[in-house]
Amino acid sequence: MFLRSRFGYRAALVAGCLLLGRLASSTAQELADPTRRPDVRAAEPAAAQSVGPSLQLIILSPGRRLAVINGKTMRIGDRVGEARIVAIDVDSVRLRSGDGLTVMKLLPSAEKAPSTLKFLRRRNLQRTAGDES
Repeated sequence: MFLRSRFGYRAALVAGCLLLGRLASSTAQELADPTRRPDVRAAEPAAAQSVGPSLQLIILSPGRRLAVINGKTMRIGDRVGEARIVAIDVDSVRLRSGDGLTVMKLLPSAEKAPSTLKFLRRRNLQRTAGDES
């Protein structure tokens, strides 16, 4: 009889919404944020950190070749410590120093198929040649 009146129906609806809202907010607090970066300092021991420069990103476009090394955007000719960047390729950066030539791989443990690298290099050379003309 109480739910059949207008007031009773609205009261039950409001109470149900509040209950659902409470359940949703308590569940959301228990879940971890999937976009939050993990705390790498706690998971990685200090001895495992790399000592030398770290290649993080390569950007190739028709008008530019950039590499992000140790968080800094670098171009061909820029210096990384004592070495100078002489080439930026699809998967690596070549550095020349007094000790000779050093190649920094973007993914040192991953090997790409030679045909894929040839295709990417050929395509990139065609794009850069098309821009110069």
